[in-house]
Amino acid sequence: MANTTMSKKVEPPGLESAVPLSTVFRGTESRPKHLTSPDRSRGRCSVGVKFLLLGFILTLFLPLSRVFSLPARDVKMIPPREYYKTLCSLINQASKSIWIVMYSFKYYSEYPLSPSNLILQELLKAKKRGVEIKVLLDISDWNEKNSRENQQTGRILSRNGIKVYYDKMEVNTHAKTIVIDSRYTVVGSTNWTYYALTSNNEISVLIDSEELAKETETYIMGLIKNSGK
Repeated sequence: MANTTMSKKVEPPGLESAVPLSTVFRGTESRPKHLTSPDRSRGRCSVGVKFLLLGFILTLFLPLSRVFSLPARDVKMIPPREYYKTLCSLINQASKSIWIVMYSFKYYSEYPLSPSNLILQELLKAKKRGVEIKVLLDISDWNEKNSRENQQTGRILSRNGIKVYYDKMEVNTHAKTIVIDSRYTVVGSTNWTYYALTSNNEISVLIDSEELAKETETYIMGLIKNSGK
């Protein structure tokens, strides 16, 4: 059986290594050489792939009649080991709002440098900067362990002035979605837990689209209105 004991020596990358938004969205400068050819047909192909990827992601959340009417400046896959530093960079540079829906957000009191703990700390810093933060977490009567862990994290956030909501006990909120400054949307499979952030095979997408961000905020607000508060 694999050893699942967490080592206290784990030290996630510091925030100084976070990817700045100017790097995340700097266009062809960060692409492989074979994608930076002046051949315009290749450029059109790259754009087409991005829109196909965006369309696939959106079909999971929005009616088909609305999916392809939402333009995006850029769409990027976030590799599993890049998720933490990309997210911290986005949170660190947020200036207006951060809206979060997360199935599992675990705080490890015995491992202060766990990635999810550091994400929580970044959220507290953003709150102190005046950023509006809303967090919706899952609770249920069938997964009591996850519910307890989410409520523990929620209490920490609430004590620091962050608005926290929980879905109704009979509803399973399995989304992992973040919207920042009504522009950047991160959506995928990654929970905010130790193994999801350090060793699981996860996949997430970062979308630069004000139109999608606003649609997602509307969706999140609907979840909040129907939550168990």
